[in-house]
Amino acid sequence: MSNATPMNLDVRIYPTRGDGAVKANASVNINGYFAVSNVRVLEGSKGLFVSMPQYKTRSGDYKDICFPCTKEAKQTMDNAILTAYEQTMAQKHDQNQSQAPAQSM
Repeated sequence: MSNATPMNLDVRIYPTRGDGAVKANASVNINGYFAVSNVRVLEGSKGLFVSMPQYKTRSGDYKDICFPCTKEAKQTMDNAILTAYEQTMAQKHDQNQSQAPAQSM
């Protein structure tokens, strides 16, 4: 039996402008003790995915700076970030719809 503390994630989404692969940046606060910023929501050939903060090595490879340690933790974090992204985009869409001028016929 695991003594792991449940992950309580507070996710903030910052949509990007433009048509590139990066759709948003995110900040994640984990259990109020640890924060991760510069998490990216990207659009790939198979849909949206989450990319953790990275650095480029001398050989040109990219390495994650921080990352979930288990498959389950990664799934939990990815789901929380993608859900927050979808909610943010839906709210943004609703705001744009409510601010659009009424169409006259």
